[in-house]
Amino acid sequence: MRKIKIKKLGGVSQLAIEVPEDLDQICKLDKTHWIATSAPCDSFICDQAFLKYMDSDKNNRIRTEEIKNAQEWLFRMLSDKSRLAEKTDILHLSAIDTSHPEGTALHAAAKRILTNLKIKDSDTITLQQAQNRQDIVAQVTCNGDGIIPPESIEDPETSEVAHDIMRSMGSTEDASGVQGITIKHLDSFLQDAQAYLGWNKKSLAQERQKHSSIFVWGEDTAQAYNCIHAIKPKINEFFNLCHLIQFNQEFEKKFILDEKELEQLKINDSESLKTYLSEAPLRIPNTEEILVIDEHINPMYRNLLNNFKKTVLSKITSNSDVNKLDKNIWEKIQEVFSEYSAWQAEKPESQIGIISADTLQKHLNGPCIDKLRKLMEKDLAIGNELQQVMDLEKLILYQKWLFEFLRNFISFESLFNPASPSIIQVGALIMDGRVFSLCTKVTNHEEHRNIAAKSNICIMYLSITGKIKEISETMEIATAVTSGTMSNLYIGKNGVFFTPDGREWDAKVTDIIINPVSLSEALLMPFKKLSSFIEKNIDRFRSSKYNEMEKGLVKGIDEAGNSLSASKEVRKQSQPKASNGGVRDLVLGGSIAIAALGSSFAFITNTLKNVSLLNILSVILGLMILIAVPTIIGAYIKLRQRNLGMFLEACQWSINAPFRLTVKTGLLFTYVPGLPKKTSYGNYDISNIFLNQKPDNKNKWLKLIIYILIAVLFGLTIGYLLSRTEITETIVHYINPALSATETVNK
Repeated sequence: MRKIKIKKLGGVSQLAIEVPEDLDQICKLDKTHWIATSAPCDSFICDQAFLKYMDSDKNNRIRTEEIKNAQEWLFRMLSDKSRLAEKTDILHLSAIDTSHPEGTALHAAAKRILTNLKIKDSDTITLQQAQNRQDIVAQVTCNGDGIIPPESIEDPETSEVAHDIMRSMGSTEDASGVQGITIKHLDSFLQDAQAYLGWNKKSLAQERQKHSSIFVWGEDTAQAYNCIHAIKPKINEFFNLCHLIQFNQEFEKKFILDEKELEQLKINDSESLKTYLSEAPLRIPNTEEILVIDEHINPMYRNLLNNFKKTVLSKITSNSDVNKLDKNIWEKIQEVFSEYSAWQAEKPESQIGIISADTLQKHLNGPCIDKLRKLMEKDLAIGNELQQVMDLEKLILYQKWLFEFLRNFISFESLFNPASPSIIQVGALIMDGRVFSLCTKVTNHEEHRNIAAKSNICIMYLSITGKIKEISETMEIATAVTSGTMSNLYIGKNGVFFTPDGREWDAKVTDIIINPVSLSEALLMPFKKLSSFIEKNIDRFRSSKYNEMEKGLVKGIDEAGNSLSASKEVRKQSQPKASNGGVRDLVLGGSIAIAALGSSFAFITNTLKNVSLLNILSVILGLMILIAVPTIIGAYIKLRQRNLGMFLEACQWSINAPFRLTVKTGLLFTYVPGLPKKTSYGNYDISNIFLNQKPDNKNKWLKLIIYILIAVLFGLTIGYLLSRTEITETIVHYINPALSATETVNK
């Protein structure tokens, strides 16, 4: 007996399911030590027939008791369990345990299937053969369901009887998908046929009599009775309403529509009018109890009444009274046809009448009824054996899938094995040069998002679309981003999605739950935000200053125009003075500009001269540490708290353990695939070859380099000059007289 083996996987202690014998341990292990205790059927990518057998209570969820029952049944049916880990759909008949009746029945069912499929001397049966029920049972007349299709009967006469039974009694679809009859149909046919023949025999005896009490009008009796029967309910209704008016004449007003009722009646709605007329009486009732059949009769029943008048009323009354029917004549008519009406009421209420009485009598007297019964009994005799076909299919499916299923339910060993995808991974997403393999289906986006947000995992929601046989298909998936960065992932980004069956789908990001993906991205995030903030404010500052400069330029041009106009008057009075004033203003304006520029450079130079480079670097480093340390700590805590179990619980799983997703395990689900072996990799960018082919390329780069060097040299020169104290003092010495002169002029 193999001992229970527990191992740690992904930071959680789990039952080790390495060999088929380990499945025998799951019933001994308490359910609290299982990774999952419940999961929806649509969370697994495997044979849907297998999931239907697992979901024994048909609630679309797999629970612990269902798993235990499946494991116990599988181990009871198999004597050889060595192939459970092979994921094979070929069952060796020798592996079936025939030491008990249930196993013996399964073995016999497998033999029967192979025989029906005309496969001889085979010790194996495949899943496809077990699932091909129509071909299995269509090869033989008897298939165990007790349903006999007429086409499967070799005797033409018996087949004809079966056709008549199916026409009159109905049919049922058999296991091969063909309509047939059962013992119930046969017994009903015999009962109705005997009743119908007895009823018909009475009519034949009456027809032979010269003065029949049933066929009072001879051959015209049936036609007359049909006319009476068709209109009888409405005529009875009319005379009952006449009695009501005799009791109280005020009721007569109820049958005349007033203006309000006419307005409420939808005259443009044909269906509404038909309903009203069908419910209305034949005509307005009266106290005389006389139904006059004329043009004022209810048009809904005019044809029936005219037919009744021509066929029945004309023979009962005189020609002068043929348009009138009173209560006495109506009662006389019913009395004349009373025995015929009673005889019609005895007619069996079935479709047996579509078969002639002679044919029915022939069927009852012939041997075909007994032949049909024997065929049905024979079919049912082997029904229990062929009923095992479904159990045989179940056995093959359990042999193929149960081992893998439990490695994704009781433990998650397959989920962490990158060699092959797990059955809880609906596919793989390729986007941004990476593979995202932890993908699950989403049925309710809002509900999934509310729970998944607590997992601390960065999650993308994607719309998946594709076509199969010109039919469009869509689904929504949730993908966990467990490593790398989110810098190039955004809503609206397109990718490609591959399902385990090899199909390729279009994928588009529709929503993202933002959480840290890696420490490096978390560290850079504050600086990216700061850079974005600075860039945004610089753009805003530049825009505002540009507007101010534009306004100032316009204002300066206007003032310059006004100054020129005023200068003409001044020049007329004193031409030399005006000329000297213009030169003076120009010199003073330039002196002021130079003084302001020099003062600014001097202030910057003196400020930087008092601050050492080490102090500047220390301040910058301190700011970086102040930002980086809390960010790294917070990101590390969040990354450590990523809960894979919560991600699955958002898909309606019941998870026992807080399945932590570490930085290392995150590399299993989001990664960049490696290149094949012996791949040649060159570092030189061959686009430079094409760039060098352009004739003006070198000149452009040379010009750019020269411009940069000039700018750098100019900056260094200005910085050097301003750093010299005596040069700065000389500039200030020459600027001060200019400033004094400016002040004097202004005064």
